[in-house]
Amino acid sequence: MAKVKAKATAKATTKKAASKTASKKAEAPKASTGFFGLPLKTWVSTAKPARAAQVRGSGVGNVYIFSSRDPKKVRAALKPILLPWQVEAAVKSESETSSFAGKTGAVFILRPPANLDANNLASHGGRLNKSDFARTRDHAGSVLGQVLSWKCDKLILHFNGTSLEQETAALVGLELASYNFAENRNNPRKTKKKLPTLLLSGSQLSNANIRAASDLALATNMARHLTNLPGGSLNPTNYAQAIEDLLGDAANTTVTVWKNADLA
Repeated sequence: MAKVKAKATAKATTKKAASKTASKKAEAPKASTGFFGLPLKTWVSTAKPARAAQVRGSGVGNVYIFSSRDPKKVRAALKPILLPWQVEAAVKSESETSSFAGKTGAVFILRPPANLDANNLASHGGRLNKSDFARTRDHAGSVLGQVLSWKCDKLILHFNGTSLEQETAALVGLELASYNFAENRNNPRKTKKKLPTLLLSGSQLSNANIRAASDLALATNMARHLTNLPGGSLNPTNYAQAIEDLLGDAANTTVTVWKNADLA
């Protein structure tokens, strides 16, 4: 059995001799190739601002994320891409999520609840209700399955009056939804799905914000992945090695592995 402890420090990395011995016996993959089969490069980290030429043509999925249900703003945003009856149906709908086959392809619409105040009062005075972050994260994640069924080559997120928190949440939700345990094993039993090019429109996300969203989603998926791994794949020895490979070369992190003698 081994105990792994990783803590942040201001000094460059140092490693215990005992941890080096454990490294030779471990079977976990190097961090450069992934974390127990889970790639360390996320899909959402590739998100880029959408250019005019990229929004045209077939094979484009459009996700419109609204911060309010203001009919004027909804109509103005959806009019170029939906038929008149579809725009009115979207405006009148009380659903938080809806989808249409638009003029150029799939259109997904995400909005806050129709009666937020009533929803807040319905559950312990609102204390158990989802935050804007959680709601946007979950709504964005729910879209991905439909996007893949449409076989979209590009997915454009259109942000309308959204906060930086909501835009971050949308990226996190999409990355969480892209995770599939069977697709992220060292010996995959299932071919990994092809994800569309991710583009942003009307976004205030900087490159640093996108990296932060990517890191949060990756950390969450890593925790999910560790939970999903069977005992035959995850044991104290290769878990310790995986953490060393992942964090051992970081300038602000020291990884110390306690083996039997240290634990005794």
